[in-house]
Amino acid sequence: MPKKPPSDKPRRRAASEASLADLLNSLDEETLAQLRETLRAEVGLVDGGDGDALALFEEFLGRVEDAAEPPHLEDEELFESVVAMLTEVAIDANGGDPSARELRGALYGKLDEALATERLDAAGLVLVAKIFSDSGWSVPNRLKTRVVELLESEEPGAAGPVAGDLKSALADIAEAAEGDAFASYDALNSVLAAFPSEAAARMVTTLAAERAPVLLQTLAGFAMHRDPLLAAAAIEELKSAAKSGWVESLLVERLVRMRPWLPLDRQAPLDEAIRALRAHALAPVEADRPQAARGFILACDGSGAGGTLASLKAAGGWRFVAAMTKPSGVEEVLSLEGLRKVEADATVRGMRDSVLAAQTDAAGIGRYLQIALGENLAAQRPPPFKLIAFVESLGLGPVAPRAISPADLIGEILESLPEAEKDAAAVAKAHKAVLGGALAEQWFEAGEPVERLLAPIRGAKARAKALLASYLPERRAFWTRNCALTAFALQQDRKTYGALGRHLALVGRDLAEGKPLDEIPLMRDIAEMSVRAYQSRPGAD
Repeated sequence: MPKKPPSDKPRRRAASEASLADLLNSLDEETLAQLRETLRAEVGLVDGGDGDALALFEEFLGRVEDAAEPPHLEDEELFESVVAMLTEVAIDANGGDPSARELRGALYGKLDEALATERLDAAGLVLVAKIFSDSGWSVPNRLKTRVVELLESEEPGAAGPVAGDLKSALADIAEAAEGDAFASYDALNSVLAAFPSEAAARMVTTLAAERAPVLLQTLAGFAMHRDPLLAAAAIEELKSAAKSGWVESLLVERLVRMRPWLPLDRQAPLDEAIRALRAHALAPVEADRPQAARGFILACDGSGAGGTLASLKAAGGWRFVAAMTKPSGVEEVLSLEGLRKVEADATVRGMRDSVLAAQTDAAGIGRYLQIALGENLAAQRPPPFKLIAFVESLGLGPVAPRAISPADLIGEILESLPEAEKDAAAVAKAHKAVLGGALAEQWFEAGEPVERLLAPIRGAKARAKALLASYLPERRAFWTRNCALTAFALQQDRKTYGALGRHLALVGRDLAEGKPLDEIPLMRDIAEMSVRAYQSRPGAD
């Protein structure tokens, strides 16, 4: 199992300017996956059918089963290909592709076979879990249970990367991370995905033992973990770390920054840790911050995903950073580092050509993050640890979550408008103005509930009518949010988008106030686009 955390620096490729421009050709899940894989220095997405994917996974399991030593270069390339394939399958399955859902089930079935035949040892299962975690898949509990069974059955002193000295392994991770707490956290977190919560939490408690600054910072990452057991263990260790000597002031600063992002039941224990650590903090060290060049807020796509992006000029070259959001708040933070200016410009240019992306400044990005973090709190899903790095890169001050409903956000957008721009005539104009364009290509419904509803119905018109009557009413709040956040984004860049943000806010207000969906042209359009998407599936009737 490789101990070195994945690098955030992309490999140089031929025609890099063109590939970066293509990277953000659309704000769909596949594009984000390609960006994620580039960041992790992965190979490109795997082409081929279900048989190729199953064969690749079988080869991976066989390579893991036969491994008697750490992977060679060819093994690592295979593992990267498996991560790319699994990521693509997950994206397609989550996007409503029935064949991808079937393939996902078949791949889980292959893993079940390996577990049932006890082909893999503990180290192999940990590697499988890491690959699943890196691909955005859930690690099955049956795998975690098997890992624990194997470890408990080992004789004392058994060798191997899992049963060996945990403190030594953590020190190796810290050394490989070269002082990068975010890389250290990602590496350790993907390994801990192989263990049940209780066991993983016990491992987290060893992080402070070596007193390495990067591991104390890694503990801060686990304080933001979505598993409350791991978070509680990390916070307790942070409190204990204050009794053992001096700590970096940056550690305290980051804990203070993340505190309001966490569920309320974590804030009081974290306050105790902050007070204890502050008394033993070294003098602050002035950080070398990159210079923000251009910032953007993205319109929501049909899944409710959006985000904010920025290009930055740093000492080591240009950087492109992104904080991607879903209805549950900030979901993923990504960065491309060490770029040339022409590459950063190509990335921005490709994005602007095909995505509704409103240009804004750091303050606008901060306001957007406040709303997204409010959704994290409401969903009880803390944002990724790497959001700290995103906020620090932009030089933002405290970013407090803002709990605001879509209806209230729309009210704020419309509040300052003169009455002539929000009266009945303005509303009628708005309903026409939001149709067509980039939104029409992305705003539609997909997934199993839609498929179950539409399958027994014949005819596009009848199917659209059924969606309007029995499915979309349950999605009124979702589409109100899409209108509100997209209107908020577009209002940041009225030079580019004119009155579109205002028009969308007026349509969103009608949605929020309960206007019948069949009287809202945008919703009729969404129903029709959803039917087209359903009927364009491979093998669709």
